[in-house]
Amino acid sequence: MTRKTQTPIQQTTSQSEGTGSQDGAHTVGAADESTSTAQTTTGGTPKTEEGAQPSESVLGGPSDQQGQASRQANEAALEVTLPEGVQVDETMLAGFKTTFGEVARDLGLEGKKASGAASKMVAWYAEHTAQANQAAIDAHKKQGEIWAQECRAHPDFGGQKFEHNVKLARSAIAQFGPELREVLSQYGLDNHPAIFAFAARIGAAIAEDTTSAPKAPSKGAQPDSRLDRYKARHQRSLGQAGG
Repeated sequence: MTRKTQTPIQQTTSQSEGTGSQDGAHTVGAADESTSTAQTTTGGTPKTEEGAQPSESVLGGPSDQQGQASRQANEAALEVTLPEGVQVDETMLAGFKTTFGEVARDLGLEGKKASGAASKMVAWYAEHTAQANQAAIDAHKKQGEIWAQECRAHPDFGGQKFEHNVKLARSAIAQFGPELREVLSQYGLDNHPAIFAFAARIGAAIAEDTTSAPKAPSKGAQPDSRLDRYKARHQRSLGQAGG
């Protein structure tokens, strides 16, 4: 049986191929390691690929700045046309434009469509606010008319002596609270029955003081206190009002 022998050249070639295979494996490993190292940053944190940024940045990243710039651009592009004669608080209008701008962006409204929708909403709000304000004014006016009728029918100061007690009430306000007249009129309380009766009582007490001369106390008698004198005048004014 013939044995096949390997020549030195073949051995050398074989050894060289083995060595080359080992060197090649080592070279590839070194390249992979180098590539892996290049893909990491300081501290071993993986490099974030472009377009893979998180949706939220705690400290405010470029995405937040872009979002803020987009919102400001939408607010600037949103033009709100106010109805004729309608005035709106600028701060309130700015807040509305910010909120509506976000809604319009979610709905895909831009440009003239967004501005038109915003203007219609502002017009609707202005119209209904004006109607509500007018309704409140009308109701307050109606209440004032009801109070005036109650004053005329007041059990103590109304009826036939109503006009006389009106003069007494007005004189009291003029003497002791001229600034009160404006406040009462401003808030629609100048016809309130309780205020009318209060002012009429004061006016009656003042009128009595100016028409009756004080009597000198008799010898040994103690003069009445101011409170007693006021109570007596108040009782007499009620008797006069009752007729």
